[in-house]
Amino acid sequence: MHMQTFPLNGVAQDSINRLKDTRHQLANLISKFNDTQFNLQPFEGSWTGSQVVDHIRKSVKGIPSVFSGNTNVASRMPDEKFDLIHKVFLDFEARYKAPEFIIPAKVFLHVNESVDRINKAFDTILIKSASIDLSLIYSDFEIPMMGRFTGLEWIEFVNCHTLRHINQLKKIHSAVTEMDDSDLSGV
Repeated sequence: MHMQTFPLNGVAQDSINRLKDTRHQLANLISKFNDTQFNLQPFEGSWTGSQVVDHIRKSVKGIPSVFSGNTNVASRMPDEKFDLIHKVFLDFEARYKAPEFIIPAKVFLHVNESVDRINKAFDTILIKSASIDLSLIYSDFEIPMMGRFTGLEWIEFVNCHTLRHINQLKKIHSAVTEMDDSDLSGV
């Protein structure tokens, strides 16, 4: 294990606390759906709530393996890319195409099982992040046009990416709860 190259002070704990809060918000929001609503397509061309959650899970579950991979000592502050991460992922008007490996399956998913799977994926990141040097650059994977991230930036990425999709899930939940029984006849 490498020594930390930059002091993280409270920045790391703040990021981890935000990630815990985001996971809690996500689990609570998923729990507001019933299984039918969770699997309804609310708008033409939209993912279902279950697909959004599957996408989040797929994006989150790969992070611990990144944390187990190759590292480099950073020659910059470990939170240098926070502003970029925020600008890209917290702009809820911008639209992006998901990479193939995190495109959600088109299968019926149950709410309770999805909450459990999300919690396990986030718990794995939180456990792993407690045992690594978050100031190092984890170099086995990079986000296109953003480059490689420090451990701290990966935590912030997961947080902001998830917040982006929480916003999307709120819109989906609102739409599917407003549908009446006649809208559900094709389900």
